[in-house]
Amino acid sequence: GVGYPVTCRGTLASSLVTFLCGISEVNPLPAHYYCPNCHHFELAKPVDSNDRLCGYELMAKKCPECSYIMQSDGADIMQEINMGIHMDKEPSVFLNFAPEIRGDVAKHIAMNYSNSQVFRGGTKIEKEDGTIKRGVHPGAVYIVPGGVDISLYTTIRESKMDNDDLGLPVSEENYLKLDEHFKSYSILTQPELAMLHDLENDTGFKYSDIPLNDNDVIRAFRDMPNLFMEKFSELYRNAVSILEPKCFSDIVKIEGLVHCSGNWKANICEVIRGYSIDDIIASRDDILQYLLSKDISKSEAYFIMSYISKGKGLTDDSINIMKKAGVTRVYIKRCKQIQYLYPLSQLVDYTLVNWRLAYYFLNY
Repeated sequence: GVGYPVTCRGTLASSLVTFLCGISEVNPLPAHYYCPNCHHFELAKPVDSNDRLCGYELMAKKCPECSYIMQSDGADIMQEINMGIHMDKEPSVFLNFAPEIRGDVAKHIAMNYSNSQVFRGGTKIEKEDGTIKRGVHPGAVYIVPGGVDISLYTTIRESKMDNDDLGLPVSEENYLKLDEHFKSYSILTQPELAMLHDLENDTGFKYSDIPLNDNDVIRAFRDMPNLFMEKFSELYRNAVSILEPKCFSDIVKIEGLVHCSGNWKANICEVIRGYSIDDIIASRDDILQYLLSKDISKSEAYFIMSYISKGKGLTDDSINIMKKAGVTRVYIKRCKQIQYLYPLSQLVDYTLVNWRLAYYFLNY
């Protein structure tokens, strides 16, 4: 799998360690400049203390130490989303690979453990007539600690799926019950990652060298119809048409608006009424940041954000806290309509892929 990009689902992309290890390309630090020549580092200062800057959009700037043109980075990810309010949450491991190498990844894992330690998560659904329908989770892989008898938790069967590229045995027990006992690692696929790999090979231009503050790239999203936008859903194209994105952050907002369950309905009426694209609730981070800006305590804000992002709505206590803090009825109504929200880190990771594909589309 050398040379193939990887993207992270869930909160894994918000980890600085994940970024430094090269697992994720999302730098979660606040927006900043750094000099590749003398290694000078400086944070970018927002105009307003409540604003969150995206380092991908910063203008070019000379290094004050050596006059070299500095690079900019930093998606400004809230660490609490990944690690919990007390920094004690175990992050989930969900990775997207190019379809061509997913089998190689499974083989790599299996080579490092015995055959009795690695298996896929099965699905188990009881129908109304009492019969059991069994299947396989698309990506969940479990690694059983050495010395643990897996038969105490589930029996294992061979996979009978057509075109099974993982070649691992499958649990008879439902994967959700196994999550109570074992750590799962989701090995999923994203075809666009293979596209980036092939485009880099065909053009000789590295996808990692594509500038993220190139305003021309926005043309691929805005100048419709075009071949690039045909790969997106009609809903995505509608969102682009209505919101007219102008920068990387705007594309991130559209990703969250379209792909997070219930989010289009929760936001679109306000967008049509003239609200700014900045006012869109696109991610878990947007809610937590907004509640904190209203001087709601971090623990209360985190609790409210967690409920909303998982589609649980709002408790009466949460509504009272928000009203006392001056949160509008319209905002509260929007929160109630949301069924699921992605973390900002995942939206940024997906936007990086689409941004780079747009660059290739325009230039090659």
